[in-house]
Amino acid sequence: MSYVDSGMLLSDPAGQVVFANDRLAQLVGTQSVPNKGSERSTICTLLGARASDTAGVAAQLISAAGASESGGSVDLELAKPARAIIRWTSRPVPLPDGIGRLDVFRDATAEVDAAEQR
Repeated sequence: MSYVDSGMLLSDPAGQVVFANDRLAQLVGTQSVPNKGSERSTICTLLGARASDTAGVAAQLISAAGASESGGSVDLELAKPARAIIRWTSRPVPLPDGIGRLDVFRDATAEVDAAEQR
């Protein structure tokens, strides 16, 4: 059995969730991941609920959720229930019915903290 340390969310060209792994739920701090067929934007709601600066994070979430055709990445500082820096990377991926998106989420707290101490 292999363990993936990143949360992953795959969405189809219409923005519907095709796949989400359990690690995503852990990073977001929920009991379960978005269901297959739910809106990709659900992840913005889940992450936004953990943010201390809801307005500031909302702008970052909108940017990441609508990442360009070449993709993009953003670090989100979440505060509830504990401080964490989640690095959200979004890339377009070819699917049989068009171009979908692969969102990868990983905990970058230690990396960011170490860089700030230098």
